[in-house]
Amino acid sequence: MENVDRELVLELINSNSRLKDLYKEHQQLDRQAANLERLKGYSTSAALALAVLKKQKLAGMDEIMSILDDYRTSAAA
Repeated sequence: MENVDRELVLELINSNSRLKDLYKEHQQLDRQAANLERLKGYSTSAALALAVLKKQKLAGMDEIMSILDDYRTSAAA
């Protein structure tokens, strides 16, 4: 996530509960992915779990970006 997007998320987080939940989940998935990243060379299950986490992160980020795009569109109107 770019700094501009992160700043906008932090600005909107208190007024949008879905965005707040998605951002919290994204941070949690980041931490879990970092832990699994260290283990993936040692365990096939860790590598598989990491792939699943990355897909979850991507889906969440897509939704975050959609919310930001909607906000930018409505703010420009």
